[in-house]
Amino acid sequence: MKNLKQRLMQISEELRQLAEGIEVTAEPAKQEPAPEITLEEVRGVLADISRAGFTADVKKLIVKYGAERLSDVDPNNYSALLNDAKELTNA
Repeated sequence: MKNLKQRLMQISEELRQLAEGIEVTAEPAKQEPAPEITLEEVRGVLADISRAGFTADVKKLIVKYGAERLSDVDPNNYSALLNDAKELTNA
């Protein structure tokens, strides 16, 4: 029983020393926000795709995102719209 008590005390001391060696950060690491995509960037990409012969497909994408014109597309959908548009040229 005496050996067990001594071993527990030794483990306790080792854990304390280990805990002292751990650096604690006050704040979690901040993630960089995704860069905001502008209407002008989307317009430029869609114009290039349209000039490559995909005008009707570009129009369908705009409608898919609930708009008649690009300027009416919700900015929250710009990233998804660009992803869909880039798939047109990869097909």
